[in-house]
Amino acid sequence: EGKKIFEAEASDRILAPPVFGDLSGDGIADLVVASNSGLVVAMNGKGQPLWKSEGNLDLGPVLNRPALAQLNEDSIPDVIVPSSNRGLVALDGARGWKIWDTAEMTRGKVITSPLVADINDDGLADMVSVTDAGQVLAVTSQNGKVWQIWESQVPPIYYASPTMVKVDGKAIIVLATDGQGIVALHADTGRFFWTADIRKRFFASPMPADGNGDGVDDIVAVAENGDIHVLNSLTGEEIWSSALGISVQATPALFDVNGDDLPDLVLLDSAGNIQVVDMARGRSVLAIKVSGADAFLASPVLGDVNNDSLIEIVAASQNGVVAAYGLNRTTDESTAVWPMFLCNDAHCRN
Repeated sequence: EGKKIFEAEASDRILAPPVFGDLSGDGIADLVVASNSGLVVAMNGKGQPLWKSEGNLDLGPVLNRPALAQLNEDSIPDVIVPSSNRGLVALDGARGWKIWDTAEMTRGKVITSPLVADINDDGLADMVSVTDAGQVLAVTSQNGKVWQIWESQVPPIYYASPTMVKVDGKAIIVLATDGQGIVALHADTGRFFWTADIRKRFFASPMPADGNGDGVDDIVAVAENGDIHVLNSLTGEEIWSSALGISVQATPALFDVNGDDLPDLVLLDSAGNIQVVDMARGRSVLAIKVSGADAFLASPVLGDVNNDSLIEIVAASQNGVVAAYGLNRTTDESTAVWPMFLCNDAHCRN
């Protein structure tokens, strides 16, 4: 009920969302925070530092959320940092030591959260990064080394992170570019699969979700101007679209609010509103004005925050208003997702 758990001060601005994982092996989630100066800090659940990255790594500003991946044999997840100066930088999750970086392979600043997934079915965790120059780079790692799987070039990206979807045995990586369409690439080769001519700006990351009830994941993309586009993941053809008429920068959450077995969109907009959009019709079925809130940049978090077995929406606005609203839906009625600012882990709906 709003009880402070810990508070820790940072010596620099923090633009990237934190990532949670057990870095100490005690079964309790720890926290990794990356700052605008390139410092990466791991803390335990009491706010006590576990480690800090070395000061000479020259990461530059970290603008988006790090990811976790298992790169060695110690059972502790390692930290993959998207950096402005050194591409993807892998840090040992237990100690914070640098394992490798992709500086020599990378053109531009990595401004999206890395996608971590086995993109070629070889049993290894692969990583896909996207730079402000539109370079898409897929790498893999083993025995402390990193090497390139493939590279592709797409139009420039504006913070929307990549997502991966598997349909009919095909794995594709989907990227929302800045005003030059939505692009799908073959996950194993980086070759172009399809392009949807939707020339809009995207802050929010595309998401896989069933948008028409056929049991197959489609691609849901919400543009900065509030237009929602649901695309067939195999062809890129539009299934339906809807216009909210208000700016959206935060990646939505997915939750079946009305019990029709389709995940509905839980959106936060730039006017301080929470909106629920019915996935079956593309219409807003619930709108809540959060008192005192201005624009929402961070994505909503869904969970049972007061232990009443009901789902709540937790939203934090740009001007510091944090609010929780109940959906009157039990946690058993659907699957809650935990999106982060601009993206989350492998496919933006973990």
